[in-house]
Amino acid sequence: MQPPVGSQQGGKPSSSISQLPRAVRWALVFGVFVLAYFFAIEPAIDQMNKWNAQSDVLTEALKNYGKQEAELRAASDAIKLGQRQFGEVALPGDPRTRPDEFRDAISRILDARGVDQRTISARSGSFTQGPLVDHVKGVSRVEKQIADVSFLSTPETFAAVLADLEREKFVTSVRRAQVRQSEGKEKVDRLLRVSLELETWTMSKVEKAK
Repeated sequence: MQPPVGSQQGGKPSSSISQLPRAVRWALVFGVFVLAYFFAIEPAIDQMNKWNAQSDVLTEALKNYGKQEAELRAASDAIKLGQRQFGEVALPGDPRTRPDEFRDAISRILDARGVDQRTISARSGSFTQGPLVDHVKGVSRVEKQIADVSFLSTPETFAAVLADLEREKFVTSVRRAQVRQSEGKEKVDRLLRVSLELETWTMSKVEKAK
């Protein structure tokens, strides 16, 4: 008995992909590619793009860090050099304690250099403008304590005292230095009449009106 048309021996179906028309086979292949693209390839590409973007950000951050590190290193070296040459500088202090610290520091330097003939008078002043005043405006008040110092000394002692004052942390600045030649015996002894104006700064909180 002949087998029915459209069937093969053993009951296996006769249709297969290889028997489909070429156009249909290409359509199936294209469909598989499209599915693979949207479900596998496109997410992978998106992830790679994100990684590339993150890499660009990290690269730029590393460049900026390297630049800032160089600038900070240069600033740190400048500060260290300034400290070696001029000594440590104290920040503006408490107005209740800084004037005494200031005066004691001046007296200590003059004593160490053997300057006995001296006078020290104190006065206060205020800042009306400047970077520090602008920075703390409305929060703190910056003021200056001024010491007018006069003494007799030899040129060598004067130079040593001035260098010590420049390195003293409680002396914010030497505002004025005036030197005059003495008369009579003082001139013979090579003594100079020295007049200095020294400054230190204080900072206090501004009391807000209630």
